Amino acid sequence: MTLATHILTIALSFCVVLLVIVLLRRNMLREKYVVIWLVTGLSAVIASIWPSLVSSLSRFLGFGVPSNFLFLINGVLLLLISIQLSAEISILEHQTELLAEEVALIKLRIQVVEDHCGEAE
Repeated sequence: MTLATHILTIALSFCVVLLVIVLLRRNMLREKYVVIWLVTGLSAVIASIWPSLVSSLSRFLGFGVPSNFLFLINGVLLLLISIQLSAEISILEHQTELLAEEVALIKLRIQVVEDHCGEAE
């Protein structure tokens, strides 16, 4: 890895960590998601500062090329994030259905009260 590439990867890794912190401070990212993104960003910082660590770890685990190891790690990370977000969407869909049912019941009660008041006049 050339010096310019090394500096670029370190800078980009720090930018990811800073972006996560800024999004958290602006309430644009919830705390429960911050952990996974900070772990990802800090892992990228460590891997970019010590690229030999990635090479050694990939050799230890039996990967021929370190990029294959990183590809697997990124794939697993994206899979976990997709599962997390799918679970969140399922919960939100269920809550939306409950709210729609409650609104329908409230409208029905209002209609019954209006009809009752109309008959009383």
